[in-house]
Amino acid sequence: MASIIRSVSLTPKTAAIASKMGNFSAFVRECLERYDAARGGGEHPTPEDARLDGLCNAMHVSGPCPKCYPLGGPDGEDWLMFAGAQRSGVADTAFNAAWLLGRAAERAQREGDRWEFITESVAYRPPVAEPPEVGHVRTWLRKWF
Repeated sequence: MASIIRSVSLTPKTAAIASKMGNFSAFVRECLERYDAARGGGEHPTPEDARLDGLCNAMHVSGPCPKCYPLGGPDGEDWLMFAGAQRSGVADTAFNAAWLLGRAAERAQREGDRWEFITESVAYRPPVAEPPEVGHVRTWLRKWF
């Protein structure tokens, strides 16, 4: 897919935040896709004939589909139980789409705000704490004692 380069105006504060991200462009793309999906737009990453009970693969390489999982995807174990039940034909009992979406909602509630997907993004890199400046005497003491 061709890339279109756009520029973004940042304040000093937001520039500092952006500098802590490994891939700022991927972060912006993900935010725009989730914004669009929250308003009914966007596309599913999984073709319609490959979806299970109408839901995209929650373990997709690009992350859970924001249209299918607006609060974030379920745990991997839940997805595997759901997919196994769908493929074996026992999904109409316990492990159906309603169950999986309920589990995804429980995970979102357990893990916090809906917009915390940012910390799960491949684009986000947690800031590394700077080591405190230590004087020469303290360094020598730590080395020998």
